[in-house]
Amino acid sequence: MASTSPNRRWPGLTPVLASALALWLTAAPAQVPISLDAESSELDLKNQRLVFTNARISQGDLKVDADSAASENLDFANAVWELEGSVRIESADGVVEAASATLNFRNHRLVRALARGRPARFERTPPADEREIRGTAGEIDLDATGRTVTLTGDASVTDGASAITGRRLTYNLVEDRLLATSDGSPDERVRVVIVPPEEESEDTPAEPPDNGDP
Repeated sequence: MASTSPNRRWPGLTPVLASALALWLTAAPAQVPISLDAESSELDLKNQRLVFTNARISQGDLKVDADSAASENLDFANAVWELEGSVRIESADGVVEAASATLNFRNHRLVRALARGRPARFERTPPADEREIRGTAGEIDLDATGRTVTLTGDASVTDGASAITGRRLTYNLVEDRLLATSDGSPDERVRVVIVPPEEESEDTPAEPPDNGDP
């Protein structure tokens, strides 16, 4: 029987997941041009799709690179792109890396990205006063329409001081809610780890009292 911790908020962890992943769900305005650059292209007549090698898709701060990118058409108004090999989804604030990914565009905007790997990884580039945030999972599903981020399969998110792991982690941006799920087995239970801050050593010599003498 699955073990679920519904609607839970973990102090420090919910903001970690939110700030790390919300940036990929901020779609660029539709009027921002989309560009596709590739080393070569070919028409796959059997599957009726276009295949590009060493491809880059970019729109504003969003850059997506892959060894190959394939779609049935070049119309980003309503298209599904399949990426294979060394997939990298990059924004101004972070990166997702995966073995493969599926991108869904609607009305010239990226509305969903499903990244898959062994594992797929994300990393947030932090401001100067914040910790670096990292996460891994078998799949990372970024759904801009539903405003959710779901990590599935040995999912883990950490900022170095705290971490949460489970079979499935889902963060709802609208409701500001983190749902962690496991299958109940000892190896798959939801686990939260908090690393206490280092305390000053008790061996540090005390400062001598100031008696006012020169």
